[in-house]
Amino acid sequence: AAALSLSSGCGDGAVLAHCGRFAQDNGGCGYVLKPPHLRSGAAPDDGPAVGGLRLDLRILAARALPRLAPEAPVAVAVSVWGATRDCARQSYAPMRLVGGVVDWPEARPSEDGTLPKPMSFAIASPSAAVLLVELLTLTSSSQGGGGGYRRLCFFAAPVDGLRPGLRWVPLWIGGCGGEVRPTRCGPLSGLLAHATMRPEVLAGIVPE
Repeated sequence: AAALSLSSGCGDGAVLAHCGRFAQDNGGCGYVLKPPHLRSGAAPDDGPAVGGLRLDLRILAARALPRLAPEAPVAVAVSVWGATRDCARQSYAPMRLVGGVVDWPEARPSEDGTLPKPMSFAIASPSAAVLLVELLTLTSSSQGGGGGYRRLCFFAAPVDGLRPGLRWVPLWIGGCGGEVRPTRCGPLSGLLAHATMRPEVLAGIVPE
């Protein structure tokens, strides 16, 4: 018998979702049980979904973002990682900071007070799903790498551990070894988000 050390890469989406699962569940220590459908042998995409939910999310604002030039625009992307049919990604367009805070027009109420359409995710297997929120900034080709998006920080957590309402979301930085640590501003760095969750039975594939 031999033990092998595996590198988890340097911060792709799957690694960040992995960090969210193991950093949040069981206090980041010990072991985490597999989702019920894996322990029972039933595939999450087989049969009618039971216990699914609809997650509606609005990212209202962010502050104290790390490694960011004052003029750099910031985008936010929200992903669900889990069963194949649950995986999805939505984002807000990049906006610049104002006084150290950035917010996004997509999340602002209209002048008559009507709330905007939220990011909405249909999740058939909440126990297998991880929510990932990433803050991204645009870089120019003069900064190297050909330009594009660069991740500033992120947050991830199991969907079945989320709570509805207005929430303060702490932001983390991930290292190339898979470790996760708070940003240099600690608990001052984060997102203000509003979440609603409601049960929803989603149509599945009826086994023969």
